[in-house]
Amino acid sequence: MMTRFACIGDTHFYGGSRNTYRLRSMDAIIAEVLALDGLGATLYPGDVFHARATTTNLNDVDERLQLLASHAPVILAKGNHDEIGSLDGFARLAAKFPIYVVTSAQCLRFQCATGEWATCFIFPYPDKSVLVADGVAPADIPQAAAVALDGIFLGAGAELTAARKRGDLTLMIGHGTIRGATSSVGQPMGLERDIAVDASQLDRLGPIAKIWSHVHKPQEIHGAHYIGSVAAMLEYSFNLSK
Repeated sequence: MMTRFACIGDTHFYGGSRNTYRLRSMDAIIAEVLALDGLGATLYPGDVFHARATTTNLNDVDERLQLLASHAPVILAKGNHDEIGSLDGFARLAAKFPIYVVTSAQCLRFQCATGEWATCFIFPYPDKSVLVADGVAPADIPQAAAVALDGIFLGAGAELTAARKRGDLTLMIGHGTIRGATSSVGQPMGLERDIAVDASQLDRLGPIAKIWSHVHKPQEIHGAHYIGSVAAMLEYSFNLSK
């Protein structure tokens, strides 16, 4: 049986009145995810929340993540709207399968619900404040970020190549800007002020599924796929085989 991965885009849960509709759309997607044959894992690449999470927000997401993790592992990456520490508690929820919360770029090896092993490169949102804290001048951030990203993607590419050689399924999820992507109003993303990933960096990961969120307009760019936002009733899934 082919292993399938379900992806959930930016949910942006918050305390407003429209949160009810976002939860309904999330529930509709979960129902489809749990009905998939060969579900290996659910991928959730960032912006679970829109702002500071309330207790109600956390409880709502707890319940839904536990339901997903009763069928397959769940992998969460931190988005730019997710406050530091806001996702950490999800990794401690009791469930049949693990819930992984990733806040720094890394490759994660895990066993899918199908029994196959997979290695996923996870790229949470790159925070400019980290570079500023390290003493980088604001005007120098794009250049400093490009150097750092080159090293991150080069290392991830090497780990993914080794994973494929041992028979793992390989893929990536990321939250951020890919240079050349366009917003929902047609505005180009990845301008000089942004920390943006470019085509050459993505190419270093090899011929794998590259699933992104942050830009809410669904699109394919440089072999990567922006999956859209759950708030707009959007859902994405794909299949992997060796």
